[in-house]
Amino acid sequence: MGDPARGAPVAVRRPALPRRGAHRHLGRLLLHHGPPPALRGPRARPRRHRRSVNQVLVLVVAYLLGSIPFAYLAGRINGVDLRTVGSGNLGATNVFRTLGRTAGVAVMVLDIAKGAFAVLIAQWVVGGPWWPIAAGALAIIGHVFPVWTGFKGGKGVAVGAGALIGLVPAASGVLIILWVLIVVLTRYVSVASIVCALAAAPLAWAFGAPWSYVAFIGLAGLFVIIKHRENIQRLLSGTENRIQLGRKASPDPT
Repeated sequence: MGDPARGAPVAVRRPALPRRGAHRHLGRLLLHHGPPPALRGPRARPRRHRRSVNQVLVLVVAYLLGSIPFAYLAGRINGVDLRTVGSGNLGATNVFRTLGRTAGVAVMVLDIAKGAFAVLIAQWVVGGPWWPIAAGALAIIGHVFPVWTGFKGGKGVAVGAGALIGLVPAASGVLIILWVLIVVLTRYVSVASIVCALAAAPLAWAFGAPWSYVAFIGLAGLFVIIKHRENIQRLLSGTENRIQLGRKASPDPT
């Protein structure tokens, strides 16, 4: 008991000790989220700015890569404007029909390379699952709507195949073999493209691709099918054109 003259004794409270495991919890927070902004120092802001610039540049480069009109350039080299002959489509199939097999294969390989390089650049520069997907999507958009030719391009099949090579190489290999087999057996490029567009997402899932990739590939496949709606109508009516393997074909009005 304290001295009554001096009043009641003052209770002294000891500081509460941190709960068991609190240090480990704090460590996990710092590991995942980093220190608070006030403690991050002056170097963190330039790093974030540099990363944001890289992300924007990757997307711009992806669109510009996709928009390179190799089909249009191949036609110009041969004195033909492919927008006015054949199907009017700036894709490898119209090159194949109008300029022959060599030019068609060359344009197809270059278009595939556009999609693959767009994805690989995104993986190398910024990484993560979503930036390569965005780069692949913009490469396809650039091919279908290229700024250099009045936003009139191809249907995105070859560029989409290239993006798939960058995202899920094993599935893309199977699809390329399937596409070639269907073209050789039927001589319908549109049938091969539609079948591969339908099979792309299930194959990506079968090869263990993450769901973000599978979803993107499924949407890209749907986009390709929509771009082939006129071909589907011609297939149903029996008026779709077959490609002539091994020789140059004369331009057709469709």
